Amino acid sequence: GITVDDNGNIYFAQLGGNFFVQKLEPRSTGYASVYTLYEDPIMDLNRFRGPKDLALGQNDAIFIADTEAGVVYKFHNTGSRAGNLANLGKKGLSEATFAYPRSVAVSENETVYIADTENNRIETYQYSVSDTDLPDKDRP
Repeated sequence: GITVDDNGNIYFAQLGGNFFVQKLEPRSTGYASVYTLYEDPIMDLNRFRGPKDLALGQNDAIFIADTEAGVVYKFHNTGSRAGNLANLGKKGLSEATFAYPRSVAVSENETVYIADTENNRIETYQYSVSDTDLPDKDRP
């Protein structure tokens, strides 16, 4: 997966190699990596098993579909450091597991769409700042 933000930064997820998720920022001499190994949580070498897609949300949020692990992560940027793992609450997306989540997209109103490939469905989640705002899985 690959995407670009409004500032021209390139974000991508890749299989193989040591660094599964990267952010590159434009510089006069080309592009430079932003995340630093062992300093940014998104660069934890043991975090991902096989991310295949990522999407950007509001406030520099990064949603990553780790296809091989069957989970979706949300990271956020704070200050000069980037890639801090965000809390997704106690219901909904934080408890969700997927069967081969192949793609993730985020709308302007922070609805997260996940292509749950082996379950033949698209899951939707409304990101919220409060656990009480999140829907119960048992309620339609």
